[in-house]
Amino acid sequence: MKIKKIVIWGHKLHTHTHSYIHEGFFRAFKHLGYDTHWFSDEDDVSHFDFKDTCILTQGQVAEKMPIHDHCFYLLNEMNVHVPFNWREKIAPSRRLTFLHYEKSCIEGLREDSDYPFHYYGPNEAIQTVMPWCTDLLPHEIEANMAQINRLKPEKDTIYFVGSLTEPWETLRDVCEKHRIRFVDRCSSLPSSSPDKPVESVDNQHLIQRSLIAPALQNYYQIRENHIPCRVFKNISYGRMAVTNNAFVNQLFDNQLIYQNTYDWVIRKGVRLLGKLQPDRNNYYQIDRLVRRADRRFRWRQGSLRHVTERLLWKAMEFEQSTTKNKIIKELMLEVKNKHTYIHRIAFLRKHVLSFCDVEL
Repeated sequence: MKIKKIVIWGHKLHTHTHSYIHEGFFRAFKHLGYDTHWFSDEDDVSHFDFKDTCILTQGQVAEKMPIHDHCFYLLNEMNVHVPFNWREKIAPSRRLTFLHYEKSCIEGLREDSDYPFHYYGPNEAIQTVMPWCTDLLPHEIEANMAQINRLKPEKDTIYFVGSLTEPWETLRDVCEKHRIRFVDRCSSLPSSSPDKPVESVDNQHLIQRSLIAPALQNYYQIRENHIPCRVFKNISYGRMAVTNNAFVNQLFDNQLIYQNTYDWVIRKGVRLLGKLQPDRNNYYQIDRLVRRADRRFRWRQGSLRHVTERLLWKAMEFEQSTTKNKIIKELMLEVKNKHTYIHRIAFLRKHVLSFCDVEL
């Protein structure tokens, strides 16, 4: 089979956080010259010709997608609750499953020699694993590289678009202490904010104006080596990535602004708990003990603020460096060459051909 059309199914833009993943695939497939469409359950597709079409979807919205013998399927996160037996309805020769990179997903898989941090294997539920990436196309990153010297970040404001989890709340508290404005545009989803959703181009402009551009993660994400798309986006927009995840820093050969905001806190918690020796690989046990220590000693939030403060100073110091733009442009080049949806599609195309003998 040779694919002639692409259909992205479900999660229309701004309806779900995963809609930004679908938007990235939609823009990239369109840029590559595919006849590309984006449908959801509400659309009437009774007159659409699905012959030789590749349908890309995610488990939460897969229930009502059209299933035809002359289609191929790229299925993301089918390990979540899917209310139909997709293994029976879609033959193995007509589907490829893929997941977002996390440590727990790659057990038993092999790393692709052409695509670092991309994995593949014989498990039909998890055939391929890859990180997400920036929402920009390579030529858009080139345009940002050409304009990098013109970026003028604000000196007293950090802009944030997303959901406020613990590390972001801690950063907000640190900013308040030092009279740095922390402007929270909440989420880009309408249900999360009374404001209009933040479009991708507006998000880019906010990050370019921000004093620094952090990509902070919670303890579970750090433990799972979760690679956030935010780190690729921020770099591609022309900003230095600021991370509290050692694995993310290693992905970029330790060139990012890095400070682990949790290890030190956990170690201190274990000391305060005296003879208790928790399993350091068990997040839930660690967190339970830390919260018990928090009730007894009220140190946890103060400790997180202290270490987050150190990360903030590192990032602000870098902003004053005379070599700042040279370092950022090298990182932008790496994202341009390895971490766009063009590259993720190339990886999928390779394994669609090897697993299923389908030309995507």
